[in-house]
Amino acid sequence: MTPEQKGIGSVSTTVRRWESALVGHHRTPADDVVRVSAWAPDDSASYCPRCGGGLDWSIQTCACSGRTLATRHGTLVRLSSYQEPVSEWIRMMKYQSWVSMAKVLGELLGKSILQCSAFEHEETPWLVPVPMPWSRRFVRGMDHAALLCKGVAKTTGFQVFQPLKQINGRIQSGATVSQRSRKRDPFRVSLNGRMLKKRLKHRRVIVIDDVRTTGRTIGLVARALEGCGAVVIGAGVLAVADMRESATKGVRSKLITGRDSPQRERNGENLPSNGIVSNSRRQLEMDVKPSGMNGRVAMGKKSGDRE
Repeated sequence: MTPEQKGIGSVSTTVRRWESALVGHHRTPADDVVRVSAWAPDDSASYCPRCGGGLDWSIQTCACSGRTLATRHGTLVRLSSYQEPVSEWIRMMKYQSWVSMAKVLGELLGKSILQCSAFEHEETPWLVPVPMPWSRRFVRGMDHAALLCKGVAKTTGFQVFQPLKQINGRIQSGATVSQRSRKRDPFRVSLNGRMLKKRLKHRRVIVIDDVRTTGRTIGLVARALEGCGAVVIGAGVLAVADMRESATKGVRSKLITGRDSPQRERNGENLPSNGIVSNSRRQLEMDVKPSGMNGRVAMGKKSGDRE
């Protein structure tokens, strides 16, 4: 190790100590958390290669349709369904800037991609992370999709390339399925993509993201890349939110309580309400009291009844 490397290492160690002293806690290394949890990535035979939804063990088929916008990305590789402990890791990675967890999960996703036979080809594919708006990246302090992509590249040896940008728009966390389907296309070709468009032509690419819910985001990215001349052969995500299971929970909750299930049950990508995120969305139920003319009419009826 050179003196310069020793100096950099000592500086980074000092910075981490200052951060720990200011924040007041020391976070456990991500690789230790994953190892202690005894969690393992899903086998590719346990989910649909198009939408990533779980397969029934007795049927081994999926009801997803053929090539649509939601399945435009081609073969999909996932680590898990959106459930504990992976869902907890993803939320902390995104909203508490757990950078080391992004790298660890990215490396695990890279191993799953290498094991997928659909990606075996003479030409090495490129990795394209779903772009994040600069304002959101500034607020969160990190670009989790880009960090995941670096972890995948470290394992696979594939090149990372970003020819797209995302304009500011509504945050998808907390949005229902219908709201997601009505969201406008926020992806555009960046200046870097225009300058290197010739290199992207006929290039096989894999889209990388953290969670797939309806598939619209990855589908829009795939469409934008195809507009640049690329060939999207697949996508890699950490988790897939099973919308069928969420819908079943919502119906079951409505039958029992007579009310719709909370928003966080209908969408696996919503922010949690257990304090992990400081600005988490909570669904508050308020009793609507009569006001104005309606209130006076109601009071008049009551007084007339008493007479």
